Amino acid sequence: MQLARKQAKEHIERGKISLDDNNHMLYMVQIDFYTTWITGYLTAINIQTNDTFNILRRANIAGAMLWIKNYCLNKPLDNIANAAEALVYEFYPNRTTQASAENTVKEELINNTKNKDLNSINNRPSKKQK
Repeated sequence: MQLARKQAKEHIERGKISLDDNNHMLYMVQIDFYTTWITGYLTAINIQTNDTFNILRRANIAGAMLWIKNYCLNKPLDNIANAAEALVYEFYPNRTTQASAENTVKEELINNTKNKDLNSINNRPSKKQK
């Protein structure tokens, strides 16, 4: 995130973007940072929580971030970790507890493709065999 802020500052100093653009750019950097953090947090919840496949069920990360935004607007003095924890408590009762048949089929297709790719790599003659 600091690199992005440094780049934004350099662009401003060179006159490539206006102050309003700078504020927008910094806002976007912060949103990207929080989205990445929330995504990782929710992934950890999915992995570490028993009987949980997807805490968001049918919602996606954009929906989760909208929920977080509303939480933060209502509790401006709270921090992002508390907002993420509140989201988990809110979504927990309706979470997906196991992979759907559709997800299972997709995973099988992905794994089969990976296995075929690995087999083709492993079965290539080495340079010494040529």
